[in-house]
Amino acid sequence: KRALPDGADETAVAEWRKEMGLPEKPEAYQPPAIAGHEWSDSDKPAMTALFQRLHKVHANQAVADEVLSFYAEAKSLAAEAQLQADQTFKQEAEDALRTEYGNAYRGHMNVYHRVLKDQEIFPGEAGALLAGARTADGRRLHNHPDISKALIAIGLNKYGAGGMVTGSEAKVMADEESV
Repeated sequence: KRALPDGADETAVAEWRKEMGLPEKPEAYQPPAIAGHEWSDSDKPAMTALFQRLHKVHANQAVADEVLSFYAEAKSLAAEAQLQADQTFKQEAEDALRTEYGNAYRGHMNVYHRVLKDQEIFPGEAGALLAGARTADGRRLHNHPDISKALIAIGLNKYGAGGMVTGSEAKVMADEESV
């Protein structure tokens, strides 16, 4: 294959690219089909930057495919690691709250979940946003025991101890109230 001549102007570079079977412009690269990975809008900024760099160094589509395959694999590995970290932190938080609340754990957690859904406390999507938020180190904020305890305190203040009634007790109370 013919090397790109030093000092080639734009027209010569374009001709050389065509002769070498290289994309004419960065937008001409295509993301490869990768089993188990679907390209999304969140991938577009990284792909755009990658395609610009690949075009600058005259890389072919095979190089783009290999780099994007690595990107998809790294993204998947990071997601798996995040999921594992989330599960570990959630279990640690649950253990801490079970120690704190003992037999009343389930009732306290009912209050916690009720508070997150309470539109007076968290209007609109605020409760869902809090449930999805993460700390600076990547932990899910709503799994943090201190956040859980704060939300439970808010709920107990608003609903009283009756807010801790669990499933079977709530059914009995509802049946008694309907008589």
